[in-house]
Amino acid sequence: MVTPEKALGCIEKVNESVENMKETYLIANIDKTILLHPEFYPLTIATKSFVKRVSTYIIMDNLEVMPKTTISILFLIKNLGVKDSPLKEKVVVIGKEQV
Repeated sequence: MVTPEKALGCIEKVNESVENMKETYLIANIDKTILLHPEFYPLTIATKSFVKRVSTYIIMDNLEVMPKTTISILFLIKNLGVKDSPLKEKVVVIGKEQV
């Protein structure tokens, strides 16, 4: 059962995610205050967007939001303690000759 305390904690995670999201994922000149302190507007005037392009995001059980990138997926696999995964971390250096 979700208690009011847990529900508020989840909202805090959403706010933390927005606060910590890199500017590269947002449209230029977007003030995060709009996202962190939303106001209600009728649907007819809610035509603005906050992300630069069509993006895919990961939303965790605790409502933490992060862009779905290879790095974030590997981070989750490592930090959530997934064992026996066929994925391995490998550093690849590509120079001019390989390109």
